[in-house]
Amino acid sequence: YLLAGLDPFAALTQSMVTLSSSGSADPGYFIAYDSIALELAAGISMLLSGLNPLLCWKVWDRLSFRLMLRDTELQAYAGLFLASGVLVAWNLCRSGVYDVAESLRYGLFQTAAFLSTGGFVSAPCWDWPDFSRLVLFVLVFVGGCIGSAGGGLKVMRLLVLMRMGVTEVRHTLHPHMVVSIKIDGLPVPMKIVGRILSFFFLFLSIFIVSTLVISLSGISLMQAMGVAAGCLTSAGSTADLFGIMSFAEAPDWMELFCAFIMIIGRIELFSFFVLLDGGIRSVGRHW
Repeated sequence: YLLAGLDPFAALTQSMVTLSSSGSADPGYFIAYDSIALELAAGISMLLSGLNPLLCWKVWDRLSFRLMLRDTELQAYAGLFLASGVLVAWNLCRSGVYDVAESLRYGLFQTAAFLSTGGFVSAPCWDWPDFSRLVLFVLVFVGGCIGSAGGGLKVMRLLVLMRMGVTEVRHTLHPHMVVSIKIDGLPVPMKIVGRILSFFFLFLSIFIVSTLVISLSGISLMQAMGVAAGCLTSAGSTADLFGIMSFAEAPDWMELFCAFIMIIGRIELFSFFVLLDGGIRSVGRHW
């Protein structure tokens, strides 16, 4: 950020916001600067913030970048970023929103912002074609690699779920086949697979219930989904995709409910339900 032209204090605060994937408080921050250098700095920082910290430490400790290049999760993370960024850029160019260079510039930046749940906005993406907005909306549920500060399901969990689906199809076709789910050549214990399935179910359940509750405020279904996804994944700009630029006119109960969902999204879901179950049991014993 210093090299991009920000003063030391602004560079420090911006890097902290980027690394923590805490979303952008000012949707027009990058739009006002309109600086390719600043967007490049933010894009690289957001992609780095979505990496697995343990993998980064192993690479640093062993001074071997082969560990990073061979990591399945990182390969999927990079492939998802490039494929989604090119798709968004292609749609923007095809729709005549920008030329080729600007389509790549804004498409890749917004892909990095939503994939890492950084939440930064460098262009009025709320005016983009439906296809581009839908791709960005789906990406926000990923949230980078396992261990990163971003919200979402994480790439590793999605990889396990996808390979579990393929494994079940093969097992259905060949009932006597002995199959196992492997990541980086190592089998994933069924106990871990069960926890991932439980996490996936809880995450989607909270998202669906939150969408239903938020829709009671009178906003449209897609707006309610954008707000719910933004609160649950900490990427506030998800609401911007569907025209919710401010919560100033939202009902008080909706603001309180969204604050509650943001807290749930920032802590481990299992931890929240453990605390909830313990509280219910404690109240039951006292009564």
